Amino acid sequence: MSIISSTVSQKPALAADQAPLTPQQVMEQLRLFREQIPGFVLEPDDRELRRLRSNAHLDIQLTREAVSLASGAEAVQSALGNTPAELRDAEDEWSQWLTVEGELRSVLRGLVAANLVRRYQLVRAVRQAYKVGRALTEQEEYAHLLPHIEAMFRVKNRRRAKPAPAADDQQKQ
Repeated sequence: MSIISSTVSQKPALAADQAPLTPQQVMEQLRLFREQIPGFVLEPDDRELRRLRSNAHLDIQLTREAVSLASGAEAVQSALGNTPAELRDAEDEWSQWLTVEGELRSVLRGLVAANLVRRYQLVRAVRQAYKVGRALTEQEEYAHLLPHIEAMFRVKNRRRAKPAPAADDQQKQ
C-alpha cells in the first residue's frame, strides 16, 4: 500500500482495467509526443524568445482586417506570399495550439501539485520513522537502531549548521 494519500482533490480513478503510468512510461510518451509537434523547439534560446515575444503581439481584429485586405487586392496577396485562406488557416492553427498550450500548462500544474503531495507525505513518513525509532532506541532490545537514528540526526542537523571556513580562507588569515 502506498504512503501517498491526500485530501487534495484528484482526478477520477482509472477504469479497473487501466494501470496508472509509471514516471518512465510518461517520459517515453512525452518524448514521442514531442517529436510529433510541428515546430517544437527543445531548448529555445531565451534571447530569441524575448525578441519573438516583443514582436508577436497579435490583436485578432488586426488579423481579420489583414485577411480582408488580402482578399481585396491581389497585390497584397502577392507581397505577403499568402492567400486570405492561408492567413485564416494560420490564425486557426495558432488558436488551436494556444488551447493545447493552456492544457499542457494545466497538466504541468497538476503534476507539480501531485509531486508536492508525494513529497509532503514522504516527509511525514520520514519524520514519523525518526520519532518512533528514537523512542524505540531507549529500549535495549532496539539498540541496533541507534546508528540509523544518529545518522538521521546528523543529516537533519547538517542543514542547520553553518559552513566551516574553507582551508584556503584559514591559511590566508
